Amino acid sequence: MQLSEKLSNTVVEDSSFDLEKISKYLISKWKWFMAVGLLFAVIFASISTTLPNKYTSEVLLVDADDGTNGMDGIAGKLGGLAGLAGIGMSSAKEKKLIALQILQSRQFLVNFVKSNKLEVLLFAVESWDQESNEYIFKDDVYSVEKDEWMPMEGANRTNYPTDLEIHTHVKSLINIDIDTTNRVTKVFFTYFNPEKAQEWLGMLLSQLNNRLRMTDIEEKERQIQFLQEQLALEKNTGIRNVFYSLIEEQIKSSTLAKARDEFVFKVIDPAIFPEHKSSPKRALITVLGGLVGGVICFLFFVMRFILKK
Repeated sequence: MQLSEKLSNTVVEDSSFDLEKISKYLISKWKWFMAVGLLFAVIFASISTTLPNKYTSEVLLVDADDGTNGMDGIAGKLGGLAGLAGIGMSSAKEKKLIALQILQSRQFLVNFVKSNKLEVLLFAVESWDQESNEYIFKDDVYSVEKDEWMPMEGANRTNYPTDLEIHTHVKSLINIDIDTTNRVTKVFFTYFNPEKAQEWLGMLLSQLNNRLRMTDIEEKERQIQFLQEQLALEKNTGIRNVFYSLIEEQIKSSTLAKARDEFVFKVIDPAIFPEHKSSPKRALITVLGGLVGGVICFLFFVMRFILKK
């Protein structure tokens, strides 16, 4: 037998021997694994009890028919001219995606918070007591007695949130789930108080629809004005008839937009009152704590075994 083969066999035998020894060594320490795992589970469970309960309301939406499909063929007859007017340029899918981007945009969320005066409840509340239906405030952030924001430590301003802080925090409370196959969208909002989670989610979607509807109406009026100006300059009878049709469709679309509360989204299932908390998941936290303790204990004894060799 060659020297290299002997060395290889020796290494394999030593490895097998080491694995067998370390396995027996670790098995002999099973009581330590149980004790440390249990200890960490208790610690994590204790920490989880200090975390405030949060509740998530959800609403089920589908795309609302915007009534503009009939204009696409008419607008196509005018080619680039219709493009300049912005007619027939956006599909329902594109409008939905734009609407969801607006829902999470800085301008919209900051305006939503400030117009509804939600700064205190969103930034000064630490938790909510279900039994007394009272909020627990962060005393170092906001003084309930004085009804004023406290000075921020280390900064030359109060704890009143900046626009960036408002956007970042409120956006983190919103979650969106899009089912492209069924054209269904779920929007979620999470807060300490389940009643407020439900109320604010409804308000968010209402303000979003109102904003999009008003923007669309203004756009339609601009388009009608543009078409009327072009109509006054056009001599060709065929093109003039197309202009008339486009103006008629735009007026119809604008009238429908004014009459509808649900513009881009149609509510299938309104914002629900969340009866059960969505977080923290204390059972899962406790199990993870036990696993973390077990892994730490495992690594400790492995290192101890290696260093003793």
